[in-house]
Amino acid sequence: MKKLLWTIGLFSLFTINTICGQTGHGAAMAGGGLRLFFPKNSDNFTMEFNPRLGFFVANNIAVGGILPVTINRTGNTRISSVGLKPFGRFYLGSSQLKLFLEGRFGLEHFTAKEVSTDRRINQYDDISVGFGAGLAAFLNKHVALEPQVSYDVYNRNTAQYAGVTVSVALQVYFP
Repeated sequence: MKKLLWTIGLFSLFTINTICGQTGHGAAMAGGGLRLFFPKNSDNFTMEFNPRLGFFVANNIAVGGILPVTINRTGNTRISSVGLKPFGRFYLGSSQLKLFLEGRFGLEHFTAKEVSTDRRINQYDDISVGFGAGLAAFLNKHVALEPQVSYDVYNRNTAQYAGVTVSVALQVYFP
């Protein structure tokens, strides 16, 4: 009886690992992405690098953090920022193409400087929230290319910005 229980247990463990694979409970993910933001009613354009680390707290459910770093130059103004954005993801599917839904919120600190004099013009903080969907396309057992589309809202002291975000990330999954 003991051998039968061990056999069933091991079979279940390997079956769950095969079904969930990269997104199974206890797995981790690390990577980074390039994010492009197009705000409504504005000619501004932002590029952002987003290193990301996450852990799977249950099969197909990940939580983690993003450390966005932004450098933006508009005319004679250079804006740089750094922040922290916790996120949560839910994966759907058990194939090499997994749809995911993601929610995130965060805080970023921005510094604006005049390019010609390197004089600080302004400092401000943004609070943001975003929701989106993406596709984890696994290139092999551990690496996925992840295009994502989301809607993001940023609240600043005096203004609110919202718009569609298109991003692509490269993630490494550690089962």
